[in-house]
This record gives sequence, structure tokens and C-alpha cells, in this order.
Amino acid sequence: MLIPEHTSFPQPENHNTRVWRYLSLSKFLDFYLSNCLYFSRVDLLDDKHEGTYTQITTGFAFDTIKLPSGLLVTREEYATRIRQSMHVNCWRLDNHESEAMWKIYCQHNSGLAIQTTYKKLAESLPHEHKLFIGLITYLDYETDSFNRGNNFNPIMHKRLAFEHEKEVRIVHSTLNYMNDHTLPLPEPGIKLQTTLFEQIEHIYVNPYADEWYFQTISQLFDRLNIEIPLKWSEIKSSIYY
Repeated sequence: MLIPEHTSFPQPENHNTRVWRYLSLSKFLDFYLSNCLYFSRVDLLDDKHEGTYTQITTGFAFDTIKLPSGLLVTREEYATRIRQSMHVNCWRLDNHESEAMWKIYCQHNSGLAIQTTYKKLAESLPHEHKLFIGLITYLDYETDSFNRGNNFNPIMHKRLAFEHEKEVRIVHSTLNYMNDHTLPLPEPGIKLQTTLFEQIEHIYVNPYADEWYFQTISQLFDRLNIEIPLKWSEIKSSIYY
């Protein structure tokens, strides 16, 4: 997929930088069996500020906004519709693992991390959907602002407290819902077909997992004919004396 240019989606300096997605085993198997990426609706993400505006940006807004369908909505209702119309799939951009990501997304000393590159991830995205991919911009939501005139901007900005995520975000937009108040609420999540599994470079096992867990995953990969190299997380390295 040719990465579309869009001012709301900054690109990394090096498209060959690694990207990571930390998953439970069940979510990894769903990805493998379906060959699909799962996209969550923005208003259902854990952070209640996802898809919202900074304090200063909100001050620039009109009290009411008219949708193309003719309905007059408050600015709060308009912002809610933006969040409901967007689905996202999230990765981490870094050439190295993150211990924090293991703890957050792979609890109970289990789970896997799949690793590829930004370029390979972008190229694996389905052509039939107009998807955008780029880097999240982190701001102080009390003092900073962004252009409110673009509906992607609240989706591609987050608070500084989440800067450690170094997030790459893929966005799917249901523009019809954004513009037509008579349409039903989009699904909580959607799956989109991808060729990404062929582009994965390595799969890493949680550094805090027991030896039996690694061996079980290894045997499972043999049964499923998964030939991608399986490794312990590099965090589980030997001590240097």
C-alpha cells in the first residue's frame, strides 16, 4: 500500500524502523487464523481523552455545528460523532523492546510481541480501504493546541502522559456516519484483511514467562506450521559480570 500523505499523519524519518505489537496469546491466534487486523472504535478505548480536544483548541470551537445531513448538533455531540466514526489499530515505533509494554499488554507473565518494520506494516494494509498510518503527536492538553478544522487531528494527538507508547496508529474512518445522523452507530470493532503475517520478522515471548510457556508456544508454532523465528524477549538476557 502506498502511504497516503496527510498533514495529520506524521511519518518516521526512517521507514525501516521496527514496529511492535504486544498481544495475549488468544489475540495472536485470532490474528493468525483470520489474517486480519482488529480496529477498535476510538470512543471505546481506555483513555477517556482519546479523540478529544485540548483545552485551548476547545476554546476556538463554535457552540453548534451543522452536519451535511442538516442536523444541528452541539460541539460535544460533534466531537462524540468523530470518535464514534473512527476505528484504530495501534503499534509501537522503536528499534528496541519496551518492558513497560510487556507489563501493560501481556499480563500474568504471558503473551507475545510481533515485530516488523514500519514500511512492511504500511505495505501490508488492504488497498480496498482508505487507511491512514502515522505517528501520534503528544501534547500538553492544558497549554497546547492543534487545528480543529481537521477531524483526524483529535485522533492523532494524545496527552504527554502517554508519550512512552511511541505510538504508530492506523486509522479507518466511517465518514458516512460522521455526515449523516440517520445512520446506525458503527460496530465497536472491525477486522480488516491484511498480508501482514507474511511480513513479520520475529515473534518474541514474554521475558517473564516460565520455560514451559516458551516450549508450549514453540510446539504450537510447529503444529500450525508457523515458520517465523520465535525468540525469548531480549529483556531476558544473561547478566554480564
